[in-house]
Amino acid sequence: MKMNFLEPYLLEDFKQVISDNEDFLILEYGNNNGKNKLNCVFSARDWIQVVVNSIPSIDLKHKNPDVLSLNMVQFIGAIDLLVESVQQIHRVLNNDKNYPLLKDNTTFRKSISDDDYFSHIRAAFGTHPVNLVSKNGIKSKKRYFASWSSSSGNGIFSVHLYSNDPNEKDEELTIDCKDLISYCQKRYEHLTGLINIIIKQATQFKSEQSKILITKKETPLEQLYILRAENKKRFGDDGYKCEIEELIELYGAPKNFNFPNVIINNYLDQIRPCIDEIFENLQSMCIVDLMIYPSPRYNYTPNLSKHSYYIQKIYEHIIRSDYWHQRDMIPSYIEVLKENDILPDFVTIDLDKRDLRLILNAILYNEGAKIANG
Repeated sequence: MKMNFLEPYLLEDFKQVISDNEDFLILEYGNNNGKNKLNCVFSARDWIQVVVNSIPSIDLKHKNPDVLSLNMVQFIGAIDLLVESVQQIHRVLNNDKNYPLLKDNTTFRKSISDDDYFSHIRAAFGTHPVNLVSKNGIKSKKRYFASWSSSSGNGIFSVHLYSNDPNEKDEELTIDCKDLISYCQKRYEHLTGLINIIIKQATQFKSEQSKILITKKETPLEQLYILRAENKKRFGDDGYKCEIEELIELYGAPKNFNFPNVIINNYLDQIRPCIDEIFENLQSMCIVDLMIYPSPRYNYTPNLSKHSYYIQKIYEHIIRSDYWHQRDMIPSYIEVLKENDILPDFVTIDLDKRDLRLILNAILYNEGAKIANG
């Protein structure tokens, strides 16, 4: 009996579509009517991976009958875990419990649905065999108790069912693992439908948002405030959030310092196209690498790279609110950069962080650091 019956490529496709549309999924399901439904999807995805990768290791031919019986419990439990995971993902994406195979009974060919009959198999073969409410999947007032499972070969397993009714004869419940595999495969293959649902929902959302025109403003700071709000609506905490926040700090810096305006203004003029590019990309709902980034790349600029450690520490002081544990070292780093004519003499640790970032960015750019991508 072939145990690697779940094709890994389908799971990989599902994981990839989640990754490709993560911004949309977080926005849509991260807080859906006050509930983080995306965590359910992530949990289900991970457990499906566990099942797909582990089922081939379950030995249903073990010579020890006790071990074999327990392995059968594990096999059925793994199928149950995969099926419930697929059902949960369907419920999240469709806000609907009625997934397509809900009433299907073509696998076990019983009067009840395959899901209901599988629940009976699961109970009798291991999850609670000593407290059964049915002998055939249809609830009764009697109680039944199952023996351990045994195999007659060729993937055929059975248990004996004993009733609490003294007048009722024992019955044998038999299951063919081929039917269990078919039942599992059908539900696993529903991932293809779930992939299509995610793509359809994300595509529709992008189309709708791209038709909503973003307001144009004359001044950079006003425009950036608009872009921050639009980025939040369209991409949540992703998209261009970090770049927009940095640009707001640069254009909103109070400029409480005496420094040549030509250096500051030249730098701000050079990064201005970044705002326009973010505007266009948000409007078209297309998050791609920008042609220009506000943070100068200095590591490959000869006169700056040798001081990269100190520059990086200053940036960490600017950006990170939790950098207090190294705050005592910042004045010495500033002094090193002053001594090497990178920072002006008036700069101290008490300078507004927005002004410090603006001055440092402008000086690095003026000294040859790159802002263009590539």
